[in-house]
Parts: sequence; C-alpha cells; structure tokens
Amino acid sequence: MSNNAPLYPTLPTEDAADIDTRNQEGAAPDAHDESMSAVKGMAAVGAVAGLVIIGPITAVAAGVGGALVAAGATGGGKGTDVARSVGKAASSAASSIWSSAKKIDAKYNVIDRTKAALGKGVEKAKAIDAEHHVVDRTKAAATEAGKKAVEINAEYKITDQIVAGVTTGANALNTALNQPAAPGRPALPNPANAPR
Repeated sequence: MSNNAPLYPTLPTEDAADIDTRNQEGAAPDAHDESMSAVKGMAAVGAVAGLVIIGPITAVAAGVGGALVAAGATGGGKGTDVARSVGKAASSAASSIWSSAKKIDAKYNVIDRTKAALGKGVEKAKAIDAEHHVVDRTKAAATEAGKKAVEINAEYKITDQIVAGVTTGANALNTALNQPAAPGRPALPNPANAPR
C-alpha cells in the first residue's frame, strides 16, 4: 500500500472545551454537536437492538458498529446517512424523555417518593422475616431438597443413566460418521479426519 491513508478511521471526539461550551443553556448546537449526537444515538440503538436480539456481548458489538457507521468510519454513503438519521432521532427522543422525566420529578417528587417506598418495603420485609423466619426456613427447605435429591439419585442412579445415555448417543454418532456413504449420497464429514 503506497497511499498515505490511515490504517484505522478517525472518529469524532469530544474534548473538554467542547463539552464546557455546549453544556451552557441556550448555546446554539454546532455541526460537531449534531454529529456526536447522531453517533451516540446510533450506538445506543445498536446496543439496545443487540441486547434484545442476542445478548450483552452482541449489544456491545452492535453499539460500537452503529457508532462506527454513523461516524462514517466505514465510508460515506446511504448507510452512513441512514445511521446518522436514526442516531439523531434516538438522541432527540432520549433528550426529550430525559427532559420530561426531570419535569415530572420536579413536580411530583417521584425519586424521593420511590426511595421512601422502597425503604418502607425493605423494612416491612425485614419485619416479616424477623417474625416468621422466612430466610431461615427457605435455607432449610433448600438444604432438605438437596439432601433428598442426593438420596433419590443414589437410589435410582439418575446421573449414571444420563451418562450412559450420552455415551450411547455419542458412540452411535461416531459409528454413523465412520460408515461409508450410500451410493449417490455425499459422505458425512468426520471431524476426526479433518486436516489440522
């Protein structure tokens, strides 16, 4: 490669000076604000989608991927424009929701009321436990259930039967993989014979 293009794309960044001026009330947003807003919004959308669809590891990957696309790190084009639009919409919605939540809390004191209710709930649970020994009884029941499971396993050899079943299944699979294919049918791949 003889061109002087960077190996990795440069993402937009925020430095302390940008943060200080942008956080002032009434300050007009600049292009950098909108770009970072779109990137952050798309990262959030990607992360939520990844979490809902597959799980936390995918959430991180999808969030980073969404941010890279919105930042234009994968090259410009329609995909980047769409990602930025989605990111801006998500950022705008989140900002609106946060603003509304702050207003509702200021008017109805939701956070303090919730804390007080949770505190009362915890105290009530402690009082019930003190009176009825719920935690101790639950521990005792769990211990008894564990002992009973060991006794049943000893009597009926459940784990031995499971191991025997898995072994039989694995042996049958191994036998099937080692048999020649029927005429006109492709052979099953055998991982043991794969080149290393």
